[in-house]
Amino acid sequence: MDELLTLNFILLALGAYAVVFVLRKVIDRYCDVHGAWRELVLPILPVPVGAAVAFAAHQSVLLGLVAGLCASKVYRLAKSAIRSKSAA
Repeated sequence: MDELLTLNFILLALGAYAVVFVLRKVIDRYCDVHGAWRELVLPILPVPVGAAVAFAAHQSVLLGLVAGLCASKVYRLAKSAIRSKSAA
């Protein structure tokens, strides 16, 4: 559980989220895809992307898989933390 609260984990999750965000924007912009792309690929994509980011960063691939699973939640928490600090 301690590994889920480290800076490495948070950065892996945010990295996976960022890569998926960019891929989504590029593919949505230049390709006319529906159905399976939105229903199947987009929800699953952060998991292998998290593993790939972890592998590229010489981290545990299992940690990357979990970071990919938690990527959107970590992004939402980081976004709300930044907003609350800027509002104060």
